[in-house]
Amino acid sequence: MADEAKIGTIWQTDDLDAIVADHFAMLAADLAGRPYVKSKHSKELMARIGRTHRSIEFKHQNISAVMDELGMPWIPGYMPKRNYRMAIFDAIDRYLSRHEDILESLPIAPIAAKPLSEVFVPEPPLMQPNSDPASFRIEETCDPLGKSRLVLGVAHALPARQLDLLPHGPRPYGGE
Repeated sequence: MADEAKIGTIWQTDDLDAIVADHFAMLAADLAGRPYVKSKHSKELMARIGRTHRSIEFKHQNISAVMDELGMPWIPGYMPKRNYRMAIFDAIDRYLSRHEDILESLPIAPIAAKPLSEVFVPEPPLMQPNSDPASFRIEETCDPLGKSRLVLGVAHALPARQLDLLPHGPRPYGGE
């Protein structure tokens, strides 16, 4: 049964350590070809750490995502879900630091460098000056600052008696 107080809360270190250990136990069984039942592991974790079944499933998928990023194998039934917190990296690091022998038995895929053509996109071609006269017409017609200058110039050029006809209050151009 899930602990109601833990629903929707951040996983604590001891809970993360427990699920990471469980994940590595299932991974070792999977790599060795030994049968294991994920639902049994999930029920045991639910009783031990007080999380819901769905929460445990999601966290296993987060662990798979980290394992995948590290070039390590992951449990096929837990597809990587990459919206994880960095605390999972720390939990995996703690586990591997205590169980260094696991690294020797895990098939670690080398991380292949991508060719530069896949990393960088080609730069866009430069536009030649005057290549599209329509673009200059757009620039001429869309000049709000220029229009503001024109309005300010007209307002300042009005005689004082005509300025009195304008609505009172602060002027947008800062005039009196």
